[in-house]
Amino acid sequence: MAPYLAEDLLIRYLKTFFLLVMVMSLANSRLRLHALILVIVISIGYFGVYGGLVGIISGGNSQFTGAPSSEISDNNHLALAIVVTIPLMNYIRMYSENKYVRMILLGSMGLSVITVLVTYSRGGFLGLSVMGAAFWWRSKHKLVSLVVIAVLVIPAFQLMPQKWWDRMDTIENASEEDASFQSRLASWETAFNLAVANPVLGGGFSATQSPAVYGQYKPSGDSTVMRAAHSIYFQVLGDMGFVGLTIFLMIFFSGWLNSVAIIRQGNRMPGMEWAVDLSKMIQVSMAGYLVAGAALSMAYYDVTLTLIVVLACLRTLVVQESKKISSAGAAQGERAKLAVNRNLE
Repeated sequence: MAPYLAEDLLIRYLKTFFLLVMVMSLANSRLRLHALILVIVISIGYFGVYGGLVGIISGGNSQFTGAPSSEISDNNHLALAIVVTIPLMNYIRMYSENKYVRMILLGSMGLSVITVLVTYSRGGFLGLSVMGAAFWWRSKHKLVSLVVIAVLVIPAFQLMPQKWWDRMDTIENASEEDASFQSRLASWETAFNLAVANPVLGGGFSATQSPAVYGQYKPSGDSTVMRAAHSIYFQVLGDMGFVGLTIFLMIFFSGWLNSVAIIRQGNRMPGMEWAVDLSKMIQVSMAGYLVAGAALSMAYYDVTLTLIVVLACLRTLVVQESKKISSAGAAQGERAKLAVNRNLE
């Protein structure tokens, strides 16, 4: 419905899905999966470390944003990207042999927490809170994890000035006077109205950011010319209709099913602890993304889609390893049976 807005995004996301197909084809070993996670950690972690240092130097007063002209240039998007990356940092830390590397990664996690806070993103803060709770729940050593979380989070909170606390208070006290909250409600209603009118195909990428489209489907009394969706769910609903939203949710549900299967099967296999831990950390990342994303327009973020693909590749590796173990066990049993028969003879 707004081709001038959709064309660039269509090309961009087609490139993303081409990348995902390549990842699925090439990430066929532990080394390659580990390298892929490491690239994500370095790429996003750079902003986490940099933003944390800026936050400390400014006493939490400088609102930090991401790289210009990128998908994480917006402060809210950067916060969500870092929330997704922090659990991956922890996975790399868990399997780094060098103690100095482990210390650097732990420090990077702490700085990344500060960066999420100094973005002043309420959605990012919600994602950080959920991610922390999921991280504690998925931890093998819950008491130790609780201490680590406290060490990382409490100093970060103490750093933040009063204006940050005032902004976070609006999460609980959303009201008729909260213009930001009301604008989100208007965006969500517009996306819903658009999907009802176009349930199969929706309006196309960023349709609600077209003044003509927004004006046609916006709620009565809304004087705004256009708005972003401000929610991954309503973003997909407006862009792709109810069919597209169903497919979107099924993609993440398939990732969840893969992660559960990896954990269940990997726990019974020696030497596959790394696969279980990686799956758990991706679960933590997804929890933060799915909660924080409810208030942010970041539905097509390539890192989260890459993690879904990683889970598919990881499950394939676990199944292959399980078959090898079963084959080895069967061969060993057959050799033992032959040995017994020879002894009897």
